[in-house]
Amino acid sequence: MNPLFLTDGYKTGHHQQYPKGTTLVYSNFTPRSNKYAPKGCDQLVSFGQQMVVKQIHEAFDKDFFSKPKDEVCGEMKRELSMYLNTDYDVSHFEALHDLGYLPIVVKTIEEGTLVPMRCPVLTIYNTHPDFYWITNYLETVISNLLWKPMTSATIARAYRTLFTSWQEKTDAEKGWFVD
Repeated sequence: MNPLFLTDGYKTGHHQQYPKGTTLVYSNFTPRSNKYAPKGCDQLVSFGQQMVVKQIHEAFDKDFFSKPKDEVCGEMKRELSMYLNTDYDVSHFEALHDLGYLPIVVKTIEEGTLVPMRCPVLTIYNTHPDFYWITNYLETVISNLLWKPMTSATIARAYRTLFTSWQEKTDAEKGWFVD
């Protein structure tokens, strides 16, 4: 599947809405709540960022940059023109295809680090001034792919902490629960 489809529909028009002269967009991924974590869990485990960046990179290489520009950009033009009921201009997608890579830098907190809620765990920005729009265009796929591993790692850590606590209180031979 063309990875340009891995975004929210409303983001397909964002490139036209930035102020004229925009050349850099710096954004972040910030977990906002821990509603799925066990009670009392006030931190999250930073986890999954490397996997997510690799998946996005591989998807763009395989299903966008390695395919003919007319094919992948034509598909975007057809689908988005229907979706938006207008003749959608794909020149920014064509320029990205011509560039041949995703012009972004992703920085993350080290995986495995405990992070307070509402603290950014990932930042992303564009490295080429013509592609300022790609930063937030990728937010949907980043959020979608990153939520589950961070949530799962956080819940697993909370259960591990609980199990260890009870093991220490009830086991005569402490230490069998190996790290």
